[in-house]
Amino acid sequence: MGLEVIRFLQKQNHRLNIIAGVRDIDKDKMVLGEYNVAVRRFDFTDLRSYKPALGNCDELFLLRPPNIANVQKYFKPLIDTAVELKLKHIVFLSVQGVENSKIIPHYKIEQLIIKSKIPYTFLRPAYFMQNFSTTLNKIWYTGKEYFFRQGRQNLH
Repeated sequence: MGLEVIRFLQKQNHRLNIIAGVRDIDKDKMVLGEYNVAVRRFDFTDLRSYKPALGNCDELFLLRPPNIANVQKYFKPLIDTAVELKLKHIVFLSVQGVENSKIIPHYKIEQLIIKSKIPYTFLRPAYFMQNFSTTLNKIWYTGKEYFFRQGRQNLH
């Protein structure tokens, strides 16, 4: 998803200095080499990477990796760092219906952002197209079409 944001921004007429937070600078510099972006090391599991990654940034595009669910351990320190560094805006890729599901990490992250007093934008897409070719492909794809349940049915 982050790469898609970078691709989109490259086509826009703006004066932003785009910085990509990546886990492996050497590997990801190769992937991002064709784009006009700076690369900084950022790893959700390494809290020491937060401050150097966000230094001199005004805005943050934040998405939650599926394998990172501990909001207090990883996202609270990140938002606290954003406050400390005086970021001006956070754009968070959340999920549709988050306001009705207080147990999912996205809800808790939104609450942290709201409490931070940093101006924010929450993007709440209905669905992520990349899920069709990754996570849910084996569950819903029959070989010729995607199968979607309708109504109130349980998935087993």
